[in-house]
Amino acid sequence: MYLAYSGGRDSSVLLHLCHQLDNLVLVHFNYKQSGANYSGDLTATFCRAQAKVYQLEIIVHEAASALVQENACRKFRYRLLRVLADQPNTIFLTAHHFNDQLETLCLKLARGASPQRWLIAEQQPFGQGVLLRPLLNMTRVDIEAYRAGHHLPYLHDPTNDEIHFRRNYLRHQVIRPLMALNPHNFKQALTLLTEQNSMMQQYLNILKEQVLLTPSTITLAPFLRFTPLVQRWLLQEILHSNGVRLSAGFLQQVCKRLHLRRWHYQNAHYTLTLKDQCFFMHKHQHQEIFS
Repeated sequence: MYLAYSGGRDSSVLLHLCHQLDNLVLVHFNYKQSGANYSGDLTATFCRAQAKVYQLEIIVHEAASALVQENACRKFRYRLLRVLADQPNTIFLTAHHFNDQLETLCLKLARGASPQRWLIAEQQPFGQGVLLRPLLNMTRVDIEAYRAGHHLPYLHDPTNDEIHFRRNYLRHQVIRPLMALNPHNFKQALTLLTEQNSMMQQYLNILKEQVLLTPSTITLAPFLRFTPLVQRWLLQEILHSNGVRLSAGFLQQVCKRLHLRRWHYQNAHYTLTLKDQCFFMHKHQHQEIFS
């Protein structure tokens, strides 16, 4: 079991809550950043010291050179986590919380992401293991109250205050004023949205089992029994599962073409296979290409 530990407030609270779990190992990422009030190397030293306090093993991954961009840090982090995820039945713990969920929702809306991708999952498959986010229902205020109540030491990363980063801008200029209006209602509404998103994901997984011959091949007869809207959502989910992105407009065209000839495709053994950013339709020796 691995716990992603930055030395910050959120992961320090998660560490305190989980430190008695069996076989817990801390993982820290040193992005080699430095500034007037911050040093990646000093943070790594602090994390090693806290691991000794809790008598836990810690793995420190260090970047070859300074990583500044948020996306570069994320890629570095997940690339190394996926190496650990090659071990069967591995559990990963991260300290994402309610405010992170709200920030992510705003970012995804700004990017025009599909609803399936709007929210952070409390639990999701990761490599051969599972990724868990136990603090997802706690707000930043809840976490600070717990930390203060238990007198937990932590390090503040001043780059989290720099609003030229998109997430930081949302955090300080958008989310904080919104939460001040009525934090209870925001939390209740987002909890309901999370539940609906989870229900929709379960529904899509059930439908996928009905139509998939292989992870990238759809049997058209059962697929065409669904409405065009459900078909498009299913295609989006199957594309995501295969690491492929195609425009919503293209998917609408695919569904429209299938709908126009649905009686023909439903009465024969046709399959639709995703390969090289295209859909290939097969019936014995016959093949059509959607690209």
